[in-house]
Amino acid sequence: MLAIARIESLHLIHDSTSIALILIIPAVQIVLFGYAVNLIAKTFRSRFPGDTAQQLMRFDGLLRRLATW
Repeated sequence: MLAIARIESLHLIHDSTSIALILIIPAVQIVLFGYAVNLIAKTFRSRFPGDTAQQLMRFDGLLRRLATW
């Protein structure tokens, strides 16, 4: 098994196309996805079924009880 790995690694070292695929494509993907992903939530809408004001008051009361616990 080690002999096969040694032979394959020697083939990869001599093949410049494989080295380019192994090194350049992941680097390009990191750059592209790094610019595409934005972790800042500018617009976030939450939906509450039913009476929203009453549920928010319950949630506020729950937070106050947890804060004094």
